[in-house]
Amino acid sequence: MKNRAMVTSGNKFPELAHFSWCAQVAVKLAAQDGRVGTQVDQHLFLLSWLVTAHHEKRFPHSIEMDILRLIVDGRRMGVKANLIQQIEAIYSAKTRSLNE
Repeated sequence: MKNRAMVTSGNKFPELAHFSWCAQVAVKLAAQDGRVGTQVDQHLFLLSWLVTAHHEKRFPHSIEMDILRLIVDGRRMGVKANLIQQIEAIYSAKTRSLNE
């Protein structure tokens, strides 16, 4: 599957890096608690986390479209969306950009 680039209008690199770090930490904590054991569990947990984060407006408005795109991908493609890989790619790209 191709990684699609996130919408990058304006300088929202710090917000996207923070968002993706939080998502990765949430998945790792859920795995430690035994709530995420399989790829399907991980997908369902992450999709639920994304929806909750969006509804509760946990992250800046500037990255709302990025979060929504992940939610739409997760719902349309299911496990094949590979949300964790997309989130890891965001983190890697954004932290690399911040360090340059």
